Amino acid sequence: MRKKKNYWKKNYNLFLNSFKKTDKRLIYIALCDFLFFLLLIGGLYVWNSGVAKGIESIPKELLENPENLSPEKTQETALLMKDYLISIVGYTILLVIFIFLIWCLFKGYIWNLALKKKFNLKYYGKFLLLNLLWIAIWLVPLILLFILLKTKPSAKFLVIILVFLVYFTNILYILFTKNNLIMESIKNAFNLGFNKIHLFILPYVLIILAMVVVSLVTWPTSFLPVKVYTFISTLALVFLLAWARLYLADVVKDVSR
Repeated sequence: MRKKKNYWKKNYNLFLNSFKKTDKRLIYIALCDFLFFLLLIGGLYVWNSGVAKGIESIPKELLENPENLSPEKTQETALLMKDYLISIVGYTILLVIFIFLIWCLFKGYIWNLALKKKFNLKYYGKFLLLNLLWIAIWLVPLILLFILLKTKPSAKFLVIILVFLVYFTNILYILFTKNNLIMESIKNAFNLGFNKIHLFILPYVLIILAMVVVSLVTWPTSFLPVKVYTFISTLALVFLLAWARLYLADVVKDVSR
């Protein structure tokens, strides 16, 4: 009974302190998220422009009536389509690399801010490697599973996987930022995430409730012009995410003791 009382009291204090401890880090973290979203949108825009440009390079008459094409024109169309597909693959690979690099840059910097650590190139290099291993740990078994089962993943299954991925990733990033040890952080993330999952339920419930409150507060702005509403809701989201990281950092530190 006493343990249960201490658990509730401890979580109550952690939750309240997460608001009391908010300082300029909150603004810096929110700014990093905002910049990440801007660069992400910019990358997607460049990718879309490249794909659209590839389509425009193919003469319309070669696509509108392919059945009426001569053998020479058919061969020309096939070559153009081949070049177009290669360009799409190239643009997509570059986009994935770009997203991966800025994800590691901004997320690494954010967690260093949350834990009051110093971000440098050595950390960034290790953080890149950590994320590559982390992607392989989750993606390879899933691909093999679906190949063996010969079935398509259901939407519910993917949502469940995504929830657990976010849950373990947050723990991993916090642990790694504390010790900068890749394999030990991965091992401890799974151990802590599985063995003490019951201690994370309440903090995540509180984060979800905070999201609901923010949604209710920003709901009246939905009657404003779309651009204004989008700006306000995005601003509210990035500040909420910034607070959630500061809160989770304290939770993980407390649970891992």
